Amino acid sequence: ILPLPGEDLTKAEIIAPVATQLVRLDGDPDNGRHVENIRFDGLSFQHAEWPLPPEGHGHWQAAVTVDAAIQARGARNCAIERCEVAHVGGYAIWFERGCIDNKTTGCHLHDLGAGGVRIGEAAIPQVEGAVTGRNVVESNFIHDGGHVHAGAIGIWVGQSSDNVLAHNEICDMNYTGISVGWSWGYSPTTCHRNTIEFNHLHHLGQNVLSDMGAIYTLGISTGTVVR
Repeated sequence: ILPLPGEDLTKAEIIAPVATQLVRLDGDPDNGRHVENIRFDGLSFQHAEWPLPPEGHGHWQAAVTVDAAIQARGARNCAIERCEVAHVGGYAIWFERGCIDNKTTGCHLHDLGAGGVRIGEAAIPQVEGAVTGRNVVESNFIHDGGHVHAGAIGIWVGQSSDNVLAHNEICDMNYTGISVGWSWGYSPTTCHRNTIEFNHLHHLGQNVLSDMGAIYTLGISTGTVVR
């Protein structure tokens, strides 16, 4: 560790995180076992590592191979409200496989190795229990992300329908603010009827990446509204 100009390392606070994830909700949605009615309110989750695998790593678009500090599988009717996630090496929050009717509201997500909130997975669900949908991401402040994985997204929705992304402010990311869908061209998709409304998206790209947008949709997205 090299000190910054004027910094005295004998008096500095140095934090070296070890854990890669801070909270996991581990249901088994494929077999009908869920994590239900869990609520995190007003908590601060800070400092998580992202170790480089021995074989190295080159992430895809949106850093979809990267996990989150708070990650849920098979979660139903769970909520993360008025919480902070900061100084983490991956994404902040991910409701992945089989997550239904969950909320992320009023949270402050910042200083992120990857992005803010992820909903669903990249692969099309093959069984009913694996479907993710009807989640709400609302009134969150997501900023200063992509520090490790430049292609990460403020809010990412994969193969998931009937979600609401509303009244979020997203800024100071190296890539897209909100990305919805994960099918190219006219290939099959299960991403429909999502609502993206009243979001404030600014200071994106940072002259790091291109082929991006404030809002980026992929594939046929029947019933989706952007306003």
